[in-house]
Amino acid sequence: MPLGYQRLVGAVQEAYERGLLGKGIFGIDGFDVEIDDPPRAPAPTSAAKRRGCSPRWRAAGATPSSSPLSPAVSGLFGCPTVVNNVVTIAYLPYIFGGFGRGGDAEAGIAWWRSHGTEKSPGLMPYSISGHVRAPGVYELPLGTRLGDMLELAGGWERPWKAVIPGGSSAKILRLPESLDVSMDFEGLMQAGTMLGSAGVIVMDETVCVVDALYNLLRFYAHESCGQCTPCREGTGWAEKIVARIEKGQGRMEDLDTLLGLADRAIGKTICVFAEAFCWPIQSCIALFREEFEAHIRERRCPLRAGPRAAAGERAVGAGAH
Repeated sequence: MPLGYQRLVGAVQEAYERGLLGKGIFGIDGFDVEIDDPPRAPAPTSAAKRRGCSPRWRAAGATPSSSPLSPAVSGLFGCPTVVNNVVTIAYLPYIFGGFGRGGDAEAGIAWWRSHGTEKSPGLMPYSISGHVRAPGVYELPLGTRLGDMLELAGGWERPWKAVIPGGSSAKILRLPESLDVSMDFEGLMQAGTMLGSAGVIVMDETVCVVDALYNLLRFYAHESCGQCTPCREGTGWAEKIVARIEKGQGRMEDLDTLLGLADRAIGKTICVFAEAFCWPIQSCIALFREEFEAHIRERRCPLRAGPRAAAGERAVGAGAH
């Protein structure tokens, strides 16, 4: 059983034992909060018997719906719904509960703001993977310099080539040109990408960007719920086109086709899945177009006979979202 799952189940059990979950919590009659067994807990769209953006929920027989309202106004079953990620929930007791500071919320807020930057205060668990000696999750202040972060993760024996700074849907950045980027919301926005999930995927000179993009697009083509035409058709076509280029069977016009496909999908689907698969296409072609053109011109991957073949490594996993 994975360690993270063990800790989650243990925390839920402890909350029940302490009376923080269950019936009449805090001694208030009718104040009931229950948590489903974590493996069975569905996403809000699935709990409402609407299909979510994943094949595992396709059997539900419904589809995601578009709503102009925020979940806090009308969410699950049309009721106000609070949606937070695990990072937010994990930090709240330390900020507003003043954990470790005598329960003083003002002290907790001051502690939080003592980290990070003025516009992006606080800490962030960065998940660093790929070509670093010590991949893992590093809790660091927002605004940490990218280069310092990668050195903290052990550095690497070969020159770095690129980094995806915020999960697979974030636009790719060149290295070493981007080592001075500030790893916070504003810094990455200024660099033309985003912090996203803070999933940092590092690639060295042996990585073929075309192959890395193909690997990501395989994931997105598999995960599309299939409701919106730009996403349903776009993910599949993008995967096939990039696969053809990687195999040495591409045409120069394929690059314009991919960019046109992205332009026609972004902003035209119910959810942001279109942006998720299109931003990697746009940024990979914009920053590494010469690599795509070399595949097409030489009818093969130019790195297969070079350092990449000797290294035999793949930096970007299909499930890196």
